[in-house]
Formats: sequence, C-alpha cells, structure tokens
Amino acid sequence: MPPELKEAAASAAKAHGMTANDYIAALIAADTGLTELMASIHEKQAATHQSAEPRRSRP
Repeated sequence: MPPELKEAAASAAKAHGMTANDYIAALIAADTGLTELMASIHEKQAATHQSAEPRRSRP
C-alpha cells in the first residue's frame, strides 16, 4: 500500500475511533453490501472503547 494511502487510512480510522484494519474492513463491507459484517465491526469497536475507558473509583 502506498505510504500516502496508508497514512490517509490511519487518519480516517482514528477520526472514527477505529483501528486502520477495522476501518478498511468496514469500507470493504459497505462497498460489497456485506452490511451484516458492519454490525460486527461496530460491536468490536464499542467493546474496545468500553474497555479503554478509565475506571472510576467509588467514594
């Protein structure tokens, strides 16, 4: 993959809160009409965000 394209994909993925691999997979799924895969990608993304959130201690 040309470096410029790789950088653009990484930047767009970050803007969507996704990894580059998940972002590219989502683009392919959308382009090929495999919308059922989109739900799986979004579920994975949501789970990743939840586990990355800092845990708050209770008083």
